[in-house]
Amino acid sequence: AVLQDAWLDFRLSEAVQVRVGKFKSPFGLERLRSAAVLGFVERAYPTQLAPNRDLGLQVHGEVLDKRLGYALAAVDGTPDGASVDGDTSDSKDLIAQLYAVPFIHSTGTWLRELRVGGAWSWGDQDGTAAAPGLSPWRTPGQNAFYRVRPEATSKDSAGKTTTTPAVVARGVRQRVTLHGYWYGGPLSLFAEWVHTAENVQKGSDTGSLKTDAWQAAVAWVVGGNTSWNGVQPSQPFALGQPGWGAIELAARWSRLHVDGVDLERWADSKASAQRADSLTAGLHWHWSQHLRLLADLEHTTFAGGDRDPAGHVANRPRELAILTRAQLAW
Repeated sequence: AVLQDAWLDFRLSEAVQVRVGKFKSPFGLERLRSAAVLGFVERAYPTQLAPNRDLGLQVHGEVLDKRLGYALAAVDGTPDGASVDGDTSDSKDLIAQLYAVPFIHSTGTWLRELRVGGAWSWGDQDGTAAAPGLSPWRTPGQNAFYRVRPEATSKDSAGKTTTTPAVVARGVRQRVTLHGYWYGGPLSLFAEWVHTAENVQKGSDTGSLKTDAWQAAVAWVVGGNTSWNGVQPSQPFALGQPGWGAIELAARWSRLHVDGVDLERWADSKASAQRADSLTAGLHWHWSQHLRLLADLEHTTFAGGDRDPAGHVANRPRELAILTRAQLAW
């Protein structure tokens, strides 16, 4: 069992609130959205580059009558897409987030639920062979398609043993993201981009590992409306009653791309793909605001990540996955 969230929020005013404990880092937009109302069964690639939950202190608030929001956090620092539960080193991360909801108080406008923003993080992290501080990237079907080189041991013909050191995080790591969403009645749009640049080391060789990920999603609801807080059917499903809930049709394109030079230097190009593209089609039945059935078709293609019979780099075979979820939330 994992305790996901444990924090206290001290509300000094609307503009100044102080949070301490374990909480979601104020960075990735999709990560900040509740899992109960996510648009698809699995999150997109940008969330794999963004930090998950962390321990620390955060000052946040909203000004201009909630039209502008901010967050400043000092946290332990976690590898991409991961969470931490304890302070294991003196390394720390600083995170700054800024967003705008300019039409939040407008009435009768289709721009009311429009939000744009971004965030930046900076930290100094050092990994080890046992805990390199570098996360593998996974497909929507949860298959790893990229990972840095681990520590390896080999023997030559004379029986001499040679150890190749693992690739580990070593020094400054920076992340930046731009994101936004719009919910207008039955139609919704969601977009997010994340870039990471992390200093790494393999033995005496040092350098930087750069990765980009983005997603663009659109959804249309029949029989209801959508918002940041999920789909609200006009008539919830009820036996013997006219209500049948709402049907949501959703589509998403998401990509993760590793710099080609970094791929050859820090990973095995015959086992790790340089790029993954995932196209998602979703059919979701919302019985009520708290009960829904989801079915997603995920099609993923790769650049690299495999080898042909001659041993040369080839594209990894495509992945086709059907993901379903029956969800009750309250």
